[in-house]
Amino acid sequence: MSKLISETVKIDQAFAPADISATKTSAYFSMANYRRVLAVSNVASIAEGKTTTIQLMQATDDQGTGAKVLGDAVTVNGAGAAVSATVEAFASDLDDGFTCVAVQIVSTADSPIYGAALLLRGDGRYGTASE
Repeated sequence: MSKLISETVKIDQAFAPADISATKTSAYFSMANYRRVLAVSNVASIAEGKTTTIQLMQATDDQGTGAKVLGDAVTVNGAGAAVSATVEAFASDLDDGFTCVAVQIVSTADSPIYGAALLLRGDGRYGTASE
């Protein structure tokens, strides 16, 4: 019998809608039970010529100790409309001793611009999504 997506993917709200005209970083989430991570951002209408960048971060614990980038950032250009972006990694991409991930997002908008992000962890080591 097939599993529901909700049984195989742990979905966390990385952060609720907030001003991302300055860099915003979520809490750090453990990858101990997962093999993959996907961050999804949604950003309110952003002016043409402005950008939004989403980046995964890695740390040695859920407090963000030793935080540094994980993989390549994804930048999307504004076009006067809301934008979404995703960035993905494998747990095996984490450096040795790094066990937690976060999502970081920033916009080059001149005035407050609101964005939110979800963090999805999947391909569980023990079958179903937990923790």
